[in-house]
Amino acid sequence: MPRGVYIRTKPYSLEYIEQQRLSHLGKRLSAQTKAKIKASLLIYYSDPENRAKISQAMKGKRTRPLGYHHSERTKIKIGISNRKPKPSCSAFLTGRKLPTSHKHNLSLAHSTPEYKERYSGENSWSWRGGISRLPYSFDFNQELKLRIKERDNYTCQLCQAREVNPFYSYFYHHIHHIDYNKSNSDGINLIELCSSCNAKVNHNRDYWQVYLTTYQNSRDFSRLPKTGQQLLNNKYKSVARRVNECQNSMPPL
Repeated sequence: MPRGVYIRTKPYSLEYIEQQRLSHLGKRLSAQTKAKIKASLLIYYSDPENRAKISQAMKGKRTRPLGYHHSERTKIKIGISNRKPKPSCSAFLTGRKLPTSHKHNLSLAHSTPEYKERYSGENSWSWRGGISRLPYSFDFNQELKLRIKERDNYTCQLCQAREVNPFYSYFYHHIHHIDYNKSNSDGINLIELCSSCNAKVNHNRDYWQVYLTTYQNSRDFSRLPKTGQQLLNNKYKSVARRVNECQNSMPPL
């Protein structure tokens, strides 16, 4: 009979497969055989072509049939393994402090335009389809708020209180949606209110909606800033100016 490598064209019968399975039951492989099998599998799975073939063959297939359940013995093994204490990242970092230079380098790396472009928006691992600002619209941003505050002269339009320090929550002014529709960011629908008045207009909404709509229709919006970027850049200067005005108006102790 000629020697060589023969490729089997017919599948094995079920009887033959069952016979081979029964012939190996209860037999234990030697350590030398296990080592040979392990070395052979490592060589096979380390080849990128073989890994690509396996990935292509397994696409759309289940690793286990539908309705598969672990045996009671396997469940006991999994339970024992899960109850063992495992080292976690938090336990490893407990009590460890990063050097100041390392923190500074991390801060610089995360603030670069390249990093923000790479890991922001749709490229972020926490992207959920652009729902981060809901129920507000994407137009309702810090720039628009500064434009509205500049239009309203940093003054509450109900009690005429000035916004002294926007970094202190007690004196911080809010931009209120008159029709209570947070997705409507039209300029005539937005008005500056202090914290007290902003809480007050959330009660008896029908009355306040009519009242503020009538008030807005009687105003002149010609002084609405065209762009908010300049206001955004001069934010801290405006805050310092208003704080100085407040301090100068206070009576001496």
